[in-house]
Amino acid sequence: MRLTGRHTFDGPRESVWEMLLDPAVLSRAFPGRQELRVSGPGVYAGRVHLAVGPLPAGSFAIRVNISDESYPERYTMHVRGEGLLGRAAGHANVQLDVQDPDTTLMKYECALRTSGAIGLVGQRLLDTLGGKLAGLGLRSLGEELETRQVARS
Repeated sequence: MRLTGRHTFDGPRESVWEMLLDPAVLSRAFPGRQELRVSGPGVYAGRVHLAVGPLPAGSFAIRVNISDESYPERYTMHVRGEGLLGRAAGHANVQLDVQDPDTTLMKYECALRTSGAIGLVGQRLLDTLGGKLAGLGLRSLGEELETRQVARS
């Protein structure tokens, strides 16, 4: 699965960076999350619960490693997940650009490989699901950022 996109956040780049790497925020923001915790510098571990197309919902152990950090401009996120329905591994390159002092444009490019039952459901279905989950997660992150901005005012 390959996914690219852009999303504009109403907040300064440093605030967006802080939010994107906060496991408490991420564990609330994305559909299917069960838990996410820091397990080392730039390393997160947890579980997600997702339904993929016609397959029954399943739980996946996940591990996320952050690399190639250049605060507050860019980083790479490497993700591995494993569950009864199969495995997934991939990465996301994230770039944060200042639009103006209070607006940040996030550009992202993701690639994910799957195996097992989830790998058999078809690329088109996985691409659709990935786009839907990204959209829901980004809207949730935008709401979180707005809440943080109001609290700082």
